[in-house]
Amino acid sequence: AMHKAGTLIAFACAPGTMAIYGRGEENGLFTKHLLKHIKTPNEDIQMILRDVTDGVIEESKSKQIPFVSASLAKKNIYLYSQQMNQPCKSGKCTSKL
Repeated sequence: AMHKAGTLIAFACAPGTMAIYGRGEENGLFTKHLLKHIKTPNEDIQMILRDVTDGVIEESKSKQIPFVSASLAKKNIYLYSQQMNQPCKSGKCTSKL
């Protein structure tokens, strides 16, 4: 399948591997770390995903490594606006620091 510019897909684990779910945990490791970092204000989505990846690798002792496929054309794509930590309404919150 062809990817279009401006696409970012994050997977919980690399192709051919399995995601880890902890006992008694509501979510798997990837979702746990994504929820921890996704509302970080003034942080680019790619940096957020790097923090998520670092957390998953550390907690799983390198047994699970998230995989990201991206063809982003813009720099600094934020999920939370720079002002007052409000969620982006348009779905296209891009800004430069």
